[in-house]
Amino acid sequence: MTIASTAVILVVGIMVRQLGRGPAISVGLGVAALGIGLLAVAEGLDGYLALGIALALVGLGVGVAATLGTDAVVSAVPKARASVSETAYELGVALGIAVLGSLQVWSYRNNLVIPEGIDQAAADATRDSLASAHRVLDLTDPIQVALLSDAQHAFAGGMQLAAVTTAVLLVIAAIVAWRVISSEKEAIQHDAH
Repeated sequence: MTIASTAVILVVGIMVRQLGRGPAISVGLGVAALGIGLLAVAEGLDGYLALGIALALVGLGVGVAATLGTDAVVSAVPKARASVSETAYELGVALGIAVLGSLQVWSYRNNLVIPEGIDQAAADATRDSLASAHRVLDLTDPIQVALLSDAQHAFAGGMQLAAVTTAVLLVIAAIVAWRVISSEKEAIQHDAH
C-alpha cells in the first residue's frame, strides 16, 4: 500500500492533464473503493496475491485522491487558512476510525455466540475483543478453541462489513468529487468564453 501510494507521483500529473482535477480525484476514490471492496473478499481467499492487489489499489487510489484533494483545498483558500486541509484530514481520520470501528465492534459482538460451559471472565474478555480472547482462552480446552475460532470469524465478518461500508462511502465521494470539484480543463474553457 505504501509503495503504491508513493508511486502516485508517476501518474498524478498525467491524470490531471488528461482528466482535470475533479475527475482525477474521483478516479482515485473509485480505485480506492475497488481496493477496499477486494479487501472485503480477500480475507477468505488463499494466499497473499489478492490481499496484495487490494492493498496496492487502496494505496494508489488514496494517494491520488489525497494528493489532489490537498492541492484543491490549499489552492482554494487564502494562505492564512491553508491549515484547513490538515484539520479536515485529521477530523476525517478520527471520524472514520470512530464510526467504522464502532460498526466493526458492533458486528463482532452481535455475531459472537458464547457457548455453554465458558466461565464468565473468559466470556467477558471474548466479548470485549478478539485480542482479549487470545489472551485468556485456554487453547487446550476444545470448547475454548471453538470459541476462539468463532470469535475470529465474527471479527472477520465485522471487518468485512466495515470494508464494504467504506467502499460504498468512497463510491459516493467519487460521485460527489466528479460532480462538484471542477477540473482545470473546465476552468480554462470557462475563462476563454
